Amino acid sequence: MKKILITIGFLMIFSTNNSHAFTDVRVSFGFFYQSLAPYGEWIEIERDFYAWRPISVRYGWKPYWDGRWVWTRYGWYWVATEPFGWIVFHYGRWYYDDYYGWIWIPGYEWAPAWVEWRYNDSYIGWAPLPPYAIFKIDIGIHFTKRWHHHPHHWTFIRYRNFHSENPSRYYEDPRRVERFFGNTRQAIDYRYENNRIINRGIEPSYIERKTGKRINEADIIENRNNRSERLIREGERHKIEIYRPDENEIERYRQERVEARKSERRINIDFDKVDRSIFEDKRATQREEREIRTETRERNLDRQRILREPEQQLERQKRIENRDVQRQNERVRPESRREEDKKIEPKREYRPERREREIEIKRERIPPREDRNPGRIQEKPRERQDNNRQSRERQR
Repeated sequence: MKKILITIGFLMIFSTNNSHAFTDVRVSFGFFYQSLAPYGEWIEIERDFYAWRPISVRYGWKPYWDGRWVWTRYGWYWVATEPFGWIVFHYGRWYYDDYYGWIWIPGYEWAPAWVEWRYNDSYIGWAPLPPYAIFKIDIGIHFTKRWHHHPHHWTFIRYRNFHSENPSRYYEDPRRVERFFGNTRQAIDYRYENNRIINRGIEPSYIERKTGKRINEADIIENRNNRSERLIREGERHKIEIYRPDENEIERYRQERVEARKSERRINIDFDKVDRSIFEDKRATQREEREIRTETRERNLDRQRILREPEQQLERQKRIENRDVQRQNERVRPESRREEDKKIEPKREYRPERREREIEIKRERIPPREDRNPGRIQEKPRERQDNNRQSRERQR
């Protein structure tokens, strides 16, 4: 009985450590926007639909190019060398446009890599999953429309170089890929186990038989300080140190404003077949932001009103005090006020000489009657006068 209890205790401790070593946190569009802005540009390819494009990559670059594959308990993990690889190769989907090149469309689900595989007896290859590939827990990867990558979008390598530290030196030329691409078989195996997406792809045992080398499983550990991922070697074992944001950091950038470049041309994506949930959450976040701003504005107005009330009371109190002081002063000096009221303007002194002079001045201004112009008498027209004379003669 004691052995059973001890064993159960060790299992609980082990499971607790594993769950603490790798936690799953739902990311936000604002977090992606802030983290990827230094390494590329955001493009608004449709209203409220954004894509990111890297700008500091060499000619002929493609996703899942600079890095290497490592086998983990979550399947095949792509350890990228680019500073933005810890996001764009574990979240979202990739799409190739003839004008912009490779663009990345955000997504919520984290996986060790989002690729589809092809292989034959000599080569193994991979290509990024398109936006039409949606993960479902019960069936794995589901394509919303018929889709095939161009052979140039694939990366192929021989089995013996697949697990090398720098596989980009051994990639096959795209023109050679076109020759044997039709002889390869597709392999997409995504599962959901222990609350985690698993990318099994091609089984390691099959690759071990082809190469004659054993593939060891690497551990995954979290890093909260450095936004990157790296492969650490400890003897024969490997550890992948990955960056995982916490909820506080995601919430800090959840309300990030987006400054994106308008698309110069229409991108040939069937938007009805693409998962747009991350942008719907962004619009919901914008609505929440507006509500928060409104509540904050109302709260500030209430606070200002409350702060102004004491000032208004002080001003009212000062006016009352000033009025009381004036009334008090009026009560204290009534006699002086009365004396001021009794002050009357002195009467003007009568002088007869001055009065006579004013009368003479008025007389000089009025001309005598004989000098005035006689009034103008309006003359009647001659025809009217003749008519009047004739009418008087008839009356006689």
